[in-house]
Amino acid sequence: MTGLRERAAEGLQVGDSFRTTRTFTDDEVTLFAKISRDYNPIHFDARFAEVKKFPAVICHGLLTASLVTEIGGQIGWLASFMNFRFKGPVYVGETITCNWVITVIDQKGRAKASFTIIKGDGVTVIEGEIGGIIPGLEERKILHKMLSEGDPTNGIKGGKMSKLFESTTINGMKLKNRFVRSATYEAMAGLDGSVTEKLLNCMAELARGEVGLIITGHTHVTKEGQAGPRQMGIYSDEMIEGLKQLTSTVHENGGLVAAQLAHAGMRGIGKGDAAPLGPSDVVQDGDKKASAMTENDIQRTVKAFGDAAKRAVQADFDAIEIHAAHGYLLSQFLSPYYNRRRDNYGGSLENRAKLLIKVYEEIRQQVGNSFPVLIKINSEDFLDGGMTLAETIKVCHMLEDRGMNAIEMSGGTFESGKLIPSRIGTSKSEDREVYYRKAAEIFKKEIGTPLILVGGFLSFNIAEEVITSGLADYVALARPLIREPDLIKRWSKGDLKKASCISCNKCFSTLFMKEALHCAAKKKQKGVNNDSK
Repeated sequence: MTGLRERAAEGLQVGDSFRTTRTFTDDEVTLFAKISRDYNPIHFDARFAEVKKFPAVICHGLLTASLVTEIGGQIGWLASFMNFRFKGPVYVGETITCNWVITVIDQKGRAKASFTIIKGDGVTVIEGEIGGIIPGLEERKILHKMLSEGDPTNGIKGGKMSKLFESTTINGMKLKNRFVRSATYEAMAGLDGSVTEKLLNCMAELARGEVGLIITGHTHVTKEGQAGPRQMGIYSDEMIEGLKQLTSTVHENGGLVAAQLAHAGMRGIGKGDAAPLGPSDVVQDGDKKASAMTENDIQRTVKAFGDAAKRAVQADFDAIEIHAAHGYLLSQFLSPYYNRRRDNYGGSLENRAKLLIKVYEEIRQQVGNSFPVLIKINSEDFLDGGMTLAETIKVCHMLEDRGMNAIEMSGGTFESGKLIPSRIGTSKSEDREVYYRKAAEIFKKEIGTPLILVGGFLSFNIAEEVITSGLADYVALARPLIREPDLIKRWSKGDLKKASCISCNKCFSTLFMKEALHCAAKKKQKGVNNDSK
């Protein structure tokens, strides 16, 4: 049989697959027989790995031992991506054979594999996938040398071999790839929150850049829920016509767009009748910056989210995302750091999550079960006394039980120091790009709802690894797409250079200077280049 070393010597390239077969020993068949007898029928994946450790661990050991034999390497394995299903029983004394299809996914020689285990009579008894396969040191050297000497895009076939460019669906919404533009405050709307030509141009550019799903900047559902000037609004029926222009622009340029529904809570900028409201009073230097919501305020806000969702459907948005992250209203209610209430909306996690659940249920009532509804939530607040990862997982269970279609995981608040949602600076180590890796691993063990992971992505191969390993189902980017709206298109054509964003956060400083969102570093660089001509 031919292993990975021999295949590499023959010219194995990124995207290439090869098949290999191994027949299990009598002892291994006995173990499989016990598992199929005691646990069949069952579908093993990350959610079952902790609950049923014995079968998961034994099957993983047998399967990866088989794979080691075939590729001559070592197995690097993420528990979040091992997926196999028993389709029938295995009996002691039978002959069973494992057929592997192994695919090289990047220039470091990492691979993924699908497998089918069949009995001597040709009946399939188990099938599944394993990701995150890392060849041994010598094989890595061979692959790295072979891949780096040739055309770096050779074998990529326009990027379409990558799992990142697979077509997927979220509750009927068909995405052309697994990239999501995470909601980013553009500051391009009119003073009343209406859609402008500048905002339309921004959306068109993102759509032409081939991002799978564009999520708008946070749109405020009430006037007191406005977080910043020139923020797009969705609080009035009068805005539907402008919002229709936005969705038409995205659709005409081949994209999909979701409206992110938001309320700033205590961070609102309004005055008078639109003064900020939050879970609790906020007093600074003797001045009351925000007032605790009354029961009537809460009910009015729940209805406002529902009305906004209805407008989003009328305006032809493809999906809705609820903003429950980063210390805005729904995040404030979830977090004991901000929520100091002593009524039914404070104290226990169930109480703190009550507003979010009511908002979701009201939105679902307005849009129906067939319309895609997503949510953005903190993995944790990174605050003493803030929302913890364990609490987030419990809330995600609540949302999963109620039919949430996808969950975008972020983290941090404006008070979280260096661990704010948009962290400053880049690391020389690509492995540190994924801010919420450990949180995602735990999520995938517990939750079956598709995960959109945001935070720190700059490198194609890291995004690829996150998807192929099963750590997440979608990769979301914000700042890289400010600097390079066509980044996804560039990657899809085989130019896999790292995103040029340097994570300096100067893009956000432009908002405070009453400018529309743009990459200040790129603008400065362009100015320097022009001066030098």
